[in-house]
Amino acid sequence: MNKPKKCDTLLETLSVYFVGRVNQVKSADLARLFELEPKQIQELVHTLRREGHPICGDRDGYYYASCDADIERTARWLMMMGWKIQETACIMLAAANLDRNAPCALAIMREAVDTL
Repeated sequence: MNKPKKCDTLLETLSVYFVGRVNQVKSADLARLFELEPKQIQELVHTLRREGHPICGDRDGYYYASCDADIERTARWLMMMGWKIQETACIMLAAANLDRNAPCALAIMREAVDTL
């Protein structure tokens, strides 16, 4: 099964059987259903999201959006995850004195995270 077909099948499955946060499904369960690894499910979800499909979720699993609040909650969670990764990178650079701008960037990121 090629990637576009897998994406289509995953999208159809989520949009029919797993709509709304109350119907969230774990990545591991989707992986078993599609006979894939959880990482492959994450990659397919990433592809679908980049195509504009409202696939929502968090550390507990995935679901198809049932309302704008689902999308907003997921978007904020994704932004927070991104900020935390960038924050960790800045801390590492600052600790090793490899980037003199890292402390400044870190302060900006922490302020941004506080506003989410």
